[in-house]
Amino acid sequence: MLLTLAVFAVQVFGREVETGPGFRTTGMAKVTIAPGQSGYSERESARFFVRALEDAKALAGVVSATVTSAMPMFSFQFETVLPEGQRLARGETVPPVWANCVDEGFFKTMEVGVLAGRVFEATDDADAPAVAIVNDTLARHHWPGDNPIGKRLQIAEWNGAMVEIVGVVKTTTLGFPGELPQQGIYFPFRQRPQGQMVLLVTTAGDSAPIVKPLREIVRHLDADVPIFDSQTMEVFYGGRVQSFGGTMIRLIGSMGLMGMVLTMIGLYGLVSYTVNRRTREIGIRIAIGATYARILAMVLRQGMAPAWAGLAAGLMLSVMTSRWLARIVPFGHHVEAGTYYPVIPLLIAVTLVAAFLPARRAARVNPTAALRCE
Repeated sequence: MLLTLAVFAVQVFGREVETGPGFRTTGMAKVTIAPGQSGYSERESARFFVRALEDAKALAGVVSATVTSAMPMFSFQFETVLPEGQRLARGETVPPVWANCVDEGFFKTMEVGVLAGRVFEATDDADAPAVAIVNDTLARHHWPGDNPIGKRLQIAEWNGAMVEIVGVVKTTTLGFPGELPQQGIYFPFRQRPQGQMVLLVTTAGDSAPIVKPLREIVRHLDADVPIFDSQTMEVFYGGRVQSFGGTMIRLIGSMGLMGMVLTMIGLYGLVSYTVNRRTREIGIRIAIGATYARILAMVLRQGMAPAWAGLAAGLMLSVMTSRWLARIVPFGHHVEAGTYYPVIPLLIAVTLVAAFLPARRAARVNPTAALRCE
């Protein structure tokens, strides 16, 4: 089970590193601002973020700027959505989808591809009709083969209020590195103000020097507004994917390696004990004509029997664990069949090595000495 999970972890995080999260991770800086913690109302917070955005865009070296309420792979928001006209059966529930409140420059700044419709505009405020943008995973789920633009979604957390879909964007990593494609929905932050948001800027060169000016912008607007988690996207993404993924792979891999070593030692001890107890029998077999190859095959066959049983049990438990994780973790994967391919021959090879050494010793028993053995 541990070896399977280790290979699975390598595949998941390797896929994330290879394909990327679907949004920009270089040449960016971020700072989290929380005017809501200083007594600002949601409407006042929205105006504060607009001023911060304007000042950030005026900084030398800044190419674009945006605000987001949920930083991918860091902070989470969920909404329960249902297409207009769809009814649930009694007792039926709808799993929540990833949600985010952003400004009109978010998709350009984060380099998230727009597949259909439009992005948000500054006019999408509290006085305008409620709108939303969905990712293509959500669009395919609710309207397979149909154009979702103009369709409406009911938001449970808004007392069943309706929002019109005005755009479809590409699916990006939302929660965890290597996750399966998740349904996501975006709202204009002017229509759904937040007390805390992340200010993101892209730069023409190194983004590290811009972190301090971003903090100074907030202090200039209001020195009492909390500022935290200011860093470059390279540091943020590297910590979430490379550092976290590497730690998980090393941890699970070390546990799997330790289990394999203990298995090898245990199997070696078991076969050696069996050979020692059967020394007299083996000597008789050799004395009446059993060949080296037959004795070797006999001991190997008997030594491999518990290994085959353990391998079958381990594979069954691995499949059960995979399905259990997929049920309790909405972003989880099923362990693919290919994950088992490198594990099975590795365990068989280790088992053969552990059983071969005492088997070879048994096949070389001196019949005369064996017959005198008590």
